[in-house]
Amino acid sequence: MLSVEQLSKQIADICPEDHLKSFLQRDVRPDGRSLDELRPLVLAKNVAPTADSSAMIRLGNTKVICGITAETIKPAAATPTDGSFSVNFEFSPVCSPNAKAGPPNEVAQTMSIFLDGILKQVFDNNQLCIEPDVLAWTLFIDVYCLEGSFVDFFYDGNVTDAAMMSVISSLRDLKLPEITIDEETAKPVVNVEKSTPVSLKMIPVSTTYGEFSGILLLDPTARETELGSSPITVVCSEKGALLCFNRSGGSPLSQEQVAAAIENSKRRSSTIYDQYFA
Repeated sequence: MLSVEQLSKQIADICPEDHLKSFLQRDVRPDGRSLDELRPLVLAKNVAPTADSSAMIRLGNTKVICGITAETIKPAAATPTDGSFSVNFEFSPVCSPNAKAGPPNEVAQTMSIFLDGILKQVFDNNQLCIEPDVLAWTLFIDVYCLEGSFVDFFYDGNVTDAAMMSVISSLRDLKLPEITIDEETAKPVVNVEKSTPVSLKMIPVSTTYGEFSGILLLDPTARETELGSSPITVVCSEKGALLCFNRSGGSPLSQEQVAAAIENSKRRSSTIYDQYFA
């Protein structure tokens, strides 16, 4: 005889939409969470010894790691007093059957563009300048989705929020050594004993919702995302400033749903800041 858990899993495999709907009608989700409840969130810092700064986020069974490496360059002619940064996001081949080795796929490229767009709102490249028109820092921000569920090796959904938090945590901990230009040799001199942390204008926190049959689900799993309409991601600062409302298609949302998503995201941004960044 099948156990209740085994029977539920069979129903989920055969009729996934009906299975999810039966839970949502009781204001609960298949994993036991309420509609507006996050999965367990864990932040670990300095996890990549070869990077200048790094952080790993585990959100449920989704694990994302960010590593930042700083190098010196000659500033671009158009921006002689600015440094630069580049963001690269990739899915590790072990995180999903759909992830393949090689160049980043379209989803990964979209994630890189999204992260880059948020950072341009909160990061001042001028602080990366060492000597105008002579030397500046460039930051290589590499983000990887490492693994998902231990059972099925599939990233467990909502990689966006985990990726954003890993990048911001890594930047918050990044310190750049002092560099001066020797007047006689015109060569850079590094003082590793003195360093300066980079700063952010504000702390962006992304909050992603799945949408299924008109119901918004905070921090959706991969299955909830697959069965529902296009996810909604709202990015707010720790003080509640709306930085981004992102959705690619999907079923129309009412004004009430949009307003509720934004207000909930503002509250969550403040909570996340207090718990992990204050």
